[in-house]
Amino acid sequence: MRPLLALLLLPLAVLSGGTKHTITYPASDKPGELVFPATYNLWIPEDVKTVRGIIVHQHGCGEGSNKGP
Repeated sequence: MRPLLALLLLPLAVLSGGTKHTITYPASDKPGELVFPATYNLWIPEDVKTVRGIIVHQHGCGEGSNKGP
């Protein structure tokens, strides 16, 4: 249900004004560093003057998450 909701709301974010910030952390082949790449996106609507907080929710960061179901 949530992926469907996100898919339906995505056009609203794209059509609305604002600023999109993206940061990508590439994977590393060094032991103890990031195994899989990660990309984070932040969209701030144009009429927002102050961002009071950001919640980051990352899917698939648990043990075996890269293996799928």
